[in-house]
Amino acid sequence: MLKRLDRLWRIFATGFSFTIFGTGGLVLSLLVLPPLLLLPVPVSEKRLQVRWLVSRVFRFFFGMMHWLGLVKYRVVDRKFVKHDRGCLVVANHPTLIDVVSLISLYTNACCIVKKDLWNNIFMKKILSSAGYIPNDDPEALLRDCDASLARGDVLIIFPEGTRTVPGREMVMQRGAAHIALRLKCPIRTIRIDVNPSILTKNRPWYHVADRRINFTVSIKERIAIEPFLAENLPHSLSARRLTQKMRENIDVGLTNS
Repeated sequence: MLKRLDRLWRIFATGFSFTIFGTGGLVLSLLVLPPLLLLPVPVSEKRLQVRWLVSRVFRFFFGMMHWLGLVKYRVVDRKFVKHDRGCLVVANHPTLIDVVSLISLYTNACCIVKKDLWNNIFMKKILSSAGYIPNDDPEALLRDCDASLARGDVLIIFPEGTRTVPGREMVMQRGAAHIALRLKCPIRTIRIDVNPSILTKNRPWYHVADRRINFTVSIKERIAIEPFLAENLPHSLSARRLTQKMRENIDVGLTNS
């Protein structure tokens, strides 16, 4: 009986958390952003204010899940975050809320966002106000990434392209490596460990774990791009080697079970 009650509580608390998350998006879009965007300050300043606000909302979301007993959230080597400017941030992608966890750490984060989200009437205002980048036009994507990094943003990318299926080997695409090589920017690698697994690909939100989740974000070493450029290898081969280096950094100690 106690196990059944505990499971029901976890389902309720998870549903409550996502309801609050969705409601928060509506409040930001309809009530908070309109007056903020009317302030007589430069667009660049408004963009930073929106990003700071989104980061703090996401931090509150994880704090709420911690308080509800759903997640034990931990960041390893958080001190490295403050040094990241004008770099890519690449991470593995085990859950639906990985990007939420990373944006909660970086107040100057920029993201590449799927086209579908830009069609959402409520999300579009938040995405555009924060200066996030749509992924529908490859040429515009590279140009926008270059401008973002030049401003000192951290650009969050998940090289897998989609959430990892538990038990399967992590497969990284080379898009992040291509961007880093073309724009000559360093890469911060981050490992996300989730145990037991939640919110994975093709798994409904109400399929909850039987215990509190250990959600750990480990800030790993930065990868300098210069050695990969100095080899004077074909771009495709350099991208392959850089992708392998990113995977090696992220793979160390990775758990997702």
